[in-house]
Amino acid sequence: SSAGAFSEALTAAVAQSRASATQEAQLAALYARVEEALAEQQWALALGLCGQIMARQPAYRKIAELFRQANYGLTRQQEWETQQEQLVVLYDEAMKRMAEANWDESILLLAQIQDQSQPFTFRDVPQRLAEAREVQARAESERHARLEVLRQEALAGAEYLESLLAEWQEMEPEREDLGTLRALLRDLIYTEKADLVEDTLVRYPDPTPAMVVPQATAPIWQQIGIEMVTIPAGEFLYGEKKERVHLEEYAMARTPVTNAQYKAFVEATDHDPPSHWKSGTIPNGKEDHPVVHVSWHDAVAFCQWAGCRLPTEQEWEKGARGTDGRKYPWGDNWDKDQCNSGKLFGGGTSPVNHYPNGASCYGLLDMAGNVWEWCEDWYDANRKYRVLRGGSWFVMRYGTDSSDRFGVDSGNRRSDFGFRCVGLPTYSP
Repeated sequence: SSAGAFSEALTAAVAQSRASATQEAQLAALYARVEEALAEQQWALALGLCGQIMARQPAYRKIAELFRQANYGLTRQQEWETQQEQLVVLYDEAMKRMAEANWDESILLLAQIQDQSQPFTFRDVPQRLAEAREVQARAESERHARLEVLRQEALAGAEYLESLLAEWQEMEPEREDLGTLRALLRDLIYTEKADLVEDTLVRYPDPTPAMVVPQATAPIWQQIGIEMVTIPAGEFLYGEKKERVHLEEYAMARTPVTNAQYKAFVEATDHDPPSHWKSGTIPNGKEDHPVVHVSWHDAVAFCQWAGCRLPTEQEWEKGARGTDGRKYPWGDNWDKDQCNSGKLFGGGTSPVNHYPNGASCYGLLDMAGNVWEWCEDWYDANRKYRVLRGGSWFVMRYGTDSSDRFGVDSGNRRSDFGFRCVGLPTYSP
């Protein structure tokens, strides 16, 4: 009957209303828990609760916005946890290097941790970094003091030898070779008194057959395949403060010096090969990788042989960032796919032409990552360290900013230290 049908419809409506009220209460309770979880930064819990609400009612209140907040928070948390794991690895390696008294590498690792953990402090890194720098400075001061003592003793010995030769020549005036030897000895004494040893080596290369640049129709750097790129004269923005600096036109190598190019130097001059070349042989398949395990002195010797020189800091930086003050060779935004950087302990060098999209505006490759590159300049006013630029495969972004500087002792050789050349003014590539 109609009365019965009405009663059934009424009962169903009441039941549906109660079910709707129950669901609303449940959704409201879940929504409140989402807000609470977000306030406590429990991102995973908030994301799960959002999923429960959206499965029942996708458009409930502002659940879509809360879902986005939870997802963003969880992503940032996972990134932070990954970074912390990487910092732990770096910290453990830094402690190992400190235990080995390897102050250069421990300082590099600790500085990288400090840079990556900003604005927070990771463990006791500032104290450890200060400790490592203090010990290194003390060791370097002692080393340089001892070198100065040895230099003075050598000069005193040379002066005494010169007096003996003078007496000998008086006894045998017909001996022309004694006069020549005395002249060379006097020149050595006066040169050493006028300049520090490293500056003397740069200004007056060792006049042995191995170090003399042969006369040829093309300079050696061109004969061994180094490609120079002309950097036009003009101003550029230099350093972190982006000061305007004017440079005259110069030519800079498109890539770092490769193993194959360095091998030509070793074979022509009998210079010692890098320590990791077993029996003087380039590691298999790495002919077009940048040469590593080379000191500043090795780099200078190569340049003298090849008829070029190391770049100044200003020349290096202009080649990397151009004239618009960009942060990285390719632009202002970091892109891990444009360079070989941050491979830590499982990585290594890559071929010098492996990242063409990471080139600077002048077409220079590997100006960020792959290997730190020696420059001609001193790093500090005390003239203890030489400058390296560009970062390397080992470090995570540290040094890849085109204005970043790094300084170590000029005799240091590492698996991520290399160099590139600039053309001498007399050559026009």
